[in-house]
Amino acid sequence: MKVLAAVSLIEMILQLIGARKAIRDGIPYDAPIGRGKPEDVARDMWGMGSGLSAPWHTLAAHAAGTALLI
Repeated sequence: MKVLAAVSLIEMILQLIGARKAIRDGIPYDAPIGRGKPEDVARDMWGMGSGLSAPWHTLAAHAAGTALLI
């Protein structure tokens, strides 16, 4: 379980780094249902995420799951 918790924690940290970079550099999401605008990346993180990270609610669920593993 410790290995799974460690891998999960590393992946979550990388997602947070990706979210920060996407917001800073304006990298929008690009999905089959549509494409975001660079100026809306911070707002889109609440629903669709960015080109480098999952949305905030998914990251929160990931953090909760990781905390349960530790």
